Amino acid sequence: MPVEPKQSLEWIDQSGDGHVPKNDVSRRKIRQQAMRSTGTERRLKGNYGKVNTRQQPVFVGTAAENLPSPTQSSSSLPLSRMKKSPKGLGLVEVNQSIETYQIPSAYNQAQVSIPTSLSSTGYELARIKYGVDIPQLSTLTKVHFGRATFRILARKPEMVSDLFWCDELSYLSHVPRLYDRSSLIQDVTRCTLARTRQSLSFDPITPSATVLGLYGKALTSLQQALDNPARLRDPEVLCATQILALFELLNFSENGAWMRHVAGAKRLIELRGTDGYNSEFEKALFMAQAGPLFSESFLNNEACFVEKPEWQEVFSSMAVDGPVYCDRSQLNVSLWMIKYRVPGLLQRTTALVCSEGLPEANAVACLLREARKLHEKVEEWRYAYDCLAETYRNCSIALSNTTKARTVLAVCVTDLLLMTRCVLALDPVGSWELEDQAQALARLLVAIEQEVCALDVMATLFMAQKLGLAQSVIATEDDWRRARWQKSEELGGRTVIERWVFEKWCSMMGRKTS
Repeated sequence: MPVEPKQSLEWIDQSGDGHVPKNDVSRRKIRQQAMRSTGTERRLKGNYGKVNTRQQPVFVGTAAENLPSPTQSSSSLPLSRMKKSPKGLGLVEVNQSIETYQIPSAYNQAQVSIPTSLSSTGYELARIKYGVDIPQLSTLTKVHFGRATFRILARKPEMVSDLFWCDELSYLSHVPRLYDRSSLIQDVTRCTLARTRQSLSFDPITPSATVLGLYGKALTSLQQALDNPARLRDPEVLCATQILALFELLNFSENGAWMRHVAGAKRLIELRGTDGYNSEFEKALFMAQAGPLFSESFLNNEACFVEKPEWQEVFSSMAVDGPVYCDRSQLNVSLWMIKYRVPGLLQRTTALVCSEGLPEANAVACLLREARKLHEKVEEWRYAYDCLAETYRNCSIALSNTTKARTVLAVCVTDLLLMTRCVLALDPVGSWELEDQAQALARLLVAIEQEVCALDVMATLFMAQKLGLAQSVIATEDDWRRARWQKSEELGGRTVIERWVFEKWCSMMGRKTS
């Protein structure tokens, strides 16, 4: 029978001075000896190698000092300083000669905690698995996003990493608490997290087939919910539709899938009715579609249902106390309430200018009065904005507030520009001087775009649609100044702009005229 080697109890101090050995080799032997029996016991119990859920992660020494501050998530680090970590655990920050493992991307260090119980479907596990926290995609739910934004991201997908930012007013901040109680939310969240992780990785960690499999499952779950009339008004269904729109946005494809999800979300918002937006979660879902509701109506030559008085009341309830230039400030909400009337007015103007027959005189006069009145309302808002800006001009405000203030102004200038061209189309002879104003407004939009984009990368996306409008106005200046007007005795001396001039301008914006 072989003789078992004599075990040396390295952890016992035999020096008599009562101090732990300083030698690294001795200290490692002590730890190995101390844990040997513990490891044997864990193997017998079947929990060897499992997470100790009662113990918080501890960062010591240099590694802890190199972790991001509580206000800086790992996602804020530039991609040039990131690389894939072993075993797909997250991202590794390369800090000169020291590589320190971080909590997976988009994970706030100040809030790190391991729950006492991790379910197999828990959001914490999904966040750790994919290294992405879905609330940090909040920027992609802002009101300024539209088709032009999508095209920019399709050309420059690396910009996504610069957009990671949490917003407690975004509907995505509610997803973690809904995750465990809704299989639909689980399915759409998993596929979107997987796609986000894939788009941020130099070498895909999650195979495309896996991502598509998750997406297929999410689509099936959503279709089952939509086929059930009793669930159509559930906020989780609207939330799932919007999350899948994010997936398509991050898929960077030009097949129109993103717009189909946006159109579906628009329809669901209307189906839920005016009494369906009382909780903060429901309001956040509505606000995430504020931009697409306008832009899709405008580009498709349709009136937007939010122009109706009952929906205007719903939108006014979205205002919250907070920074004066935030998306849901009273200032911003009041502007968007005016803005939602623009698509309908342009749709009726298009119908008159592009009609096969001669437009009826009374219809032109009535629409012209409406256009001038709406133009006046936007100018009144601009005056209020200028007064507020003058109040803040001599104050020391953060750079982010400066950028937000300018992008809010850009929304107003966009409305003024559209209304100016609308009035000019209906009364080109009596309002010929408005083309000077249109050109001045277009150049102001270009100047704002250049200013804010130099300060903030997100402004490039926020200003994309507005810049396209400005460029279309500048490019068609000669057409509008030199065009021959449609004349008719039935109009009592009035004229409307020549059809081809109006249609060419709309075509340059990507806007339908029929």
